[in-house]
Amino acid sequence: MSAPPRVMVLTPQPFLEWRGSPLRVNGTVHALAELGLTVDLLALPFGQTPDLPPGVSVHRPPNLFRRASIPIGPSAWKLVYDVLLARLAVRLATRQPYAVFHGIEEAGWLAVRLARRHGARAIYEKHSDPVSHRGGAFKNLALHGYARLEAHMARTADLVIATGPGLARQVQRLAPAAPVHTIFDVPSSRAEPAPERVAALRERFCPDPGQRLAAYAGSFAAYQGLDLLFAAWPEIVRQFPTARALIIGGSPPEIAARRATLAAQGLAASVHFVGPVPPDELPDYLAAADVLLSPRGAGVNTPLKILD
Repeated sequence: MSAPPRVMVLTPQPFLEWRGSPLRVNGTVHALAELGLTVDLLALPFGQTPDLPPGVSVHRPPNLFRRASIPIGPSAWKLVYDVLLARLAVRLATRQPYAVFHGIEEAGWLAVRLARRHGARAIYEKHSDPVSHRGGAFKNLALHGYARLEAHMARTADLVIATGPGLARQVQRLAPAAPVHTIFDVPSSRAEPAPERVAALRERFCPDPGQRLAAYAGSFAAYQGLDLLFAAWPEIVRQFPTARALIIGGSPPEIAARRATLAAQGLAASVHFVGPVPPDELPDYLAAADVLLSPRGAGVNTPLKILD
């Protein structure tokens, strides 16, 4: 019997990290393995490698600069590690044949180049709206260049995948003839909430029967709209003194900065920060809340938290 087709999946992001795009990549490689394909997943040298099915292997470039992570969105460090990822991809592509090169976000450009060089097919997968990452002069300049790159990827890939209809429309405006398919995200966990764990969390965050809990789950990236939530919180507490907020996600420095602001407003006791939680525990936290929050500052892509 001949060997199963081999696919190279290129993700210019940490793997696995607790946010939408890496979680989707994890689901993608599981689905490809279930189809009987052999998958080489190339990812940045950050995050924790989860349990993966047979036929899936993870490859990472060396962490030459010994960084623990890089910020979400365009940055000089992102460019550096993208280059290291590209060098690894070129090296692997010369060692064995691939049927498909599947590039996430800007790695779609690399997928197209490798596919054309090695007689394979190329997929470009779009996860985010560039408007979400607008900021300082460097970011805006990088996004201007990325717009041209994205148009090239959309026109030259054999297939484009978008995670929502808004992103699919963006691709169609850039390349009207491009074959675009929308494949929605799935929730980050298939676990069901356990009543005993939900009750324990409820007692932890709202020990008084009259308290009400509003929960947010996600990163602290600017496009998520957390500034809107925290700007509104003093007025919410003024009108509803029993309101409590549960914030799931964020790094220790990000959490510390938010806590300091709330403390200065005299609101520290009304907001609970728990940092990231394992995906299979997230349903318990969401079920313990009375209100689920999804503020949004920019972008047309569907937030994963909506599906959760």
